[in-house]
Amino acid sequence: MTPLPDLVTIHPPKDEEEYSRPPSMVPIEFIEVPVA
Repeated sequence: MTPLPDLVTIHPPKDEEEYSRPPSMVPIEFIEVPVA
């Protein structure tokens, strides 16, 4: 099975894509920053 990082690498990262990425890849602290 292909790991999630590979799937994300297939399509170019967009501003919206960063928020769409699963929490497993993005640190919780990083997510709380834009939300706050």
